[in-house]
Amino acid sequence: MRVTRVVLSGRHTSTDPRGSPCATDPSPITPPDVAAAQRQLAWCQWAIPALTADMIVLSAVHGEQQRPGQQLAGILTTPGRWLNAAA
Repeated sequence: MRVTRVVLSGRHTSTDPRGSPCATDPSPITPPDVAAAQRQLAWCQWAIPALTADMIVLSAVHGEQQRPGQQLAGILTTPGRWLNAAA
């Protein structure tokens, strides 16, 4: 018999793999704390890709707002600003 450890939010719980057919869908015999951890895992599996997609879209939008004529000036003056800030 295999024993699986579920680790989420600092909780460690041993469960029998027959208790749940899927890592994110609790069965009726799954202990309540493990079922809560499985629900959190299911939410995270959707939230992380959605937040990553949001970041990609926002970076593309902000990248489009830069003016090409100002990019070279910004690249050349940035090291000078860093040196002035360090001094």
